Amino acid sequence: MPIYFSASAFTSPDAATVPLPASNSSSSPLSPSYSPKSDAAPLSAATPGDILIPAIPPRDCPLQAVPGPNGEDTLPTVSSNPVDVEHTLVHAVLQHAIEPDGRCAACDDDDLVCEFTETGITCGPCAVRGNDDCLFAQPKFLLENAADWRNDYLHDQVHRLMREVQLKRLRPESFALEYRRALNHSYSIIQGAFRRFQILRLASRGLTHRGYRCLIASSTDVPQLGRLIEFGGETGLHKAVLKRAGERVAEIASGSA
Repeated sequence: MPIYFSASAFTSPDAATVPLPASNSSSSPLSPSYSPKSDAAPLSAATPGDILIPAIPPRDCPLQAVPGPNGEDTLPTVSSNPVDVEHTLVHAVLQHAIEPDGRCAACDDDDLVCEFTETGITCGPCAVRGNDDCLFAQPKFLLENAADWRNDYLHDQVHRLMREVQLKRLRPESFALEYRRALNHSYSIIQGAFRRFQILRLASRGLTHRGYRCLIASSTDVPQLGRLIEFGGETGLHKAVLKRAGERVAEIASGSA
């Protein structure tokens, strides 16, 4: 059911300021050059009409996983104009978690201490154990948390725009247009976050396996490799790493090392 608010009766406190791209109008409150004193046509003191508040989350939410060629989850394209991967709000999206103190599934199963740092980066225990399938580096995890971040962002924007209407710096009939701009900008930010996620994932995926392969190939100490295999088996080290350590022991024993 649509929700309407009377702009004149809206008394919510100011929301946190979140930057938006410049509007086409120099008199827009969303423009960097905007000043309340520079309005060419000041709003009248008449009571604004009712404003339709859009549904949050949007009913046509595009933040849904797209099946890849092998049935795996991949990220959708939500904007053709992504912000830079180093944008402050891109970091905000990737560092946002619905449960910031929650453990990834693998660590939860093994009752290990686990810390979330940024989506796209595996947690410490998964990295050490060579688990590239850490929940924190999965598209589904990113989509769920990006949607939650977007909802918070849009709620802030609604409060801010309503405040602008109340202060007569934004015409009520312009509310829908400015909200649409805010919604589109949120997807530009999230698309930038998708790009950064892929960079992080590509850079870190397989890194631990490559490190273990180099260490194992450098070793000629059979007892040391044996301790690695024993300890790795107890702590959940990836089977591929344990297999390579066993192969290295066999190479040394056969004299082919």
